[in-house]
Amino acid sequence: MQIRQGGLNLSVRIPTTTGGYNTMPAISVLMPAYNTPENYLREAIESVLSQTFSDFELFVIDDCSPLPVVADVVRTYNDPRLKYLKTEQNGGAAATRNFGIAQTSGRYLAFIDADDAALPERFARQFEYLESHPETGVLGTGYKVIPADRITINNRSDRQLLLETIFVGSQFCQSSMMLRKSVLTDNNIFYRKDRIPAEDYALWMDLAGKTVFHILPEVLTLYRFHPQNLSTLQADKQYMQTCDIIFQKWQSFTPRPLDQEIITKFLSRATMSTEEIATLGKNISDLLSGVQKQNPELYPGALALLCRQWKRLVKAAPDRKMLSALLKEPIKKTLRPGCFFNLKHHIRTLFLPQ
Repeated sequence: MQIRQGGLNLSVRIPTTTGGYNTMPAISVLMPAYNTPENYLREAIESVLSQTFSDFELFVIDDCSPLPVVADVVRTYNDPRLKYLKTEQNGGAAATRNFGIAQTSGRYLAFIDADDAALPERFARQFEYLESHPETGVLGTGYKVIPADRITINNRSDRQLLLETIFVGSQFCQSSMMLRKSVLTDNNIFYRKDRIPAEDYALWMDLAGKTVFHILPEVLTLYRFHPQNLSTLQADKQYMQTCDIIFQKWQSFTPRPLDQEIITKFLSRATMSTEEIATLGKNISDLLSGVQKQNPELYPGALALLCRQWKRLVKAAPDRKMLSALLKEPIKKTLRPGCFFNLKHHIRTLFLPQ
């Protein structure tokens, strides 16, 4: 490993149980790239190379870019920790990350996209947390969206993160994530190519219940929002994939068929007819019944989350007819009556004429 002493990086060989030496880095950093603008790529690479924690290897993985910009940029750096890989054919983010994972030797995997950046203390803070919390396998950080300067700091409990991942969607920023590599290899779970461009959320869903999730409540990552990034170009497809992943998880809790279109409307708080709302109420009742039978410890949290989502749907309702349907049966029996009594008063006060 490497340590800092007097401003210098010193290589240290650690004896192994077999009498040899372990020169494997603690962290393997994966940075997939495809035709990334040079200025963004340089900022991403330099943000990693300037980390205060230096015991890592950085793989810049070129997903068969037709232009040589990625290779040309990497060649300008003289740092033995920086390694260039290129796929034989363009396979997308999931295949590229999986290809990179197969080359790694670190016990932790850190991810960062080629148009984002890490603040200097990111790896140090994540390494420290994972070393002292062996039960945690998935660790994110707070992040700032640039150039908008919008900050997201997540103070949810580990339990809440698990519940949200399963029932309504995750709160993770891909470029902030560090994983315990053994969580992937021991469970034979990797990024799924059939879930692009929501392959990161599919991974979190597959890992839900197999390890502890945590997010450090401090900004350690810069997430760049620009017209050319995939989150912008494929936003609609990404959202529909996310909704499909959630729907499939919901369906796994009950043998009764759920209505995917209606559940997608529920998750997106879209306008629904009276008949659709009645179907949604039945679907939620079937879901919660299945959760209570299969995994009763999840039931209270699932109930609270779905109640919160229903309240958001009520507040987004565009007309009195939808409001009325949302506040009628079977909702009062499915979710918490007390919660909806207060909400009914709120709706009458703010939305309905006296």
